Amino acid sequence: AESFADFATRLPRGVERPRLLGTSGTVTTLASVHLGLERYDRTAVMKLDGGAPEQFYQPSGIAQWLVEHLPIETVVLRSRERGRAGEAIVGKKPTSPVQFLENGMRFTADVIHGQKTGFFLDQRNNRAIVRRLSRDRRVLNLFSFNGGFSVAAGLGGASNVTSVDIAAPAIQAANAHWIDNGLAAESHQGIVADVFEFLESAQQPKQKWDFVICDPPSFAPSESTKSTALAAYARLAQLAAKATLSGGLLALASCSSHVDHQDFLHCNAEALGKARRKATLLADCSLPVDHPTPLAMPELRYLKFLLFKLD
Repeated sequence: AESFADFATRLPRGVERPRLLGTSGTVTTLASVHLGLERYDRTAVMKLDGGAPEQFYQPSGIAQWLVEHLPIETVVLRSRERGRAGEAIVGKKPTSPVQFLENGMRFTADVIHGQKTGFFLDQRNNRAIVRRLSRDRRVLNLFSFNGGFSVAAGLGGASNVTSVDIAAPAIQAANAHWIDNGLAAESHQGIVADVFEFLESAQQPKQKWDFVICDPPSFAPSESTKSTALAAYARLAQLAAKATLSGGLLALASCSSHVDHQDFLHCNAEALGKARRKATLLADCSLPVDHPTPLAMPELRYLKFLLFKLD
């Protein structure tokens, strides 16, 4: 797949200071402060952060430039407004999820109705970490969405993977992605359930896994909900720690911009202590390099990914 390597120097004049930084497989991402552009094979998805950037960036002009200069056939515009479907501003509107590769893994993205641009590309470096550390482990992927971390674990040699999400379509997609990657169907269990209820019920027979991954949706959609969100993250960490074997790995993630890194680290450290688990921090990750943020705007560094080893 062609990279957007010199994209920043060739954009129309109306696009100022875009920051392009990387590609993997058939995925390419370009990000600026208010403009996000992600490419899935021959489909590009543009997302603008509000009405002012939409007026400033002139998406129709950018879309036309993309199909003229790059191997892109369709450009979809996504709105920040929740529940609003994407629209094809150039090319034919996709009628099914778009297939793409991420570091050799086969996935699909619902670029019209899916969350964000159809997939969570900001977690791809962390999926690579999970893949490297999953060999011969029983893995539990909580808030699994369409199974990105599950497939990474499976291809990394996990002995068994369980995906849990409250949305049945997400579990259906996770099952399909598992099979699409040539993995044995009997090695994956997709469970439609509330994650907190699942973890509570897992305590009764004392079910435990070697590697537990928690990547929930934002618990803090606004600053006013921050304290409630921290309590939810803490409860999740305690329950997940109880489901992690001694010597096992626990990954805790947050995509909330209203919960900063220090607050997230502190609340999880406190929760692990209350769960009576001794933890070693193995990795502390944030956004990949193609999601740049101004130094003076730390609130834009929304992604936190903490990997612990529990004794």
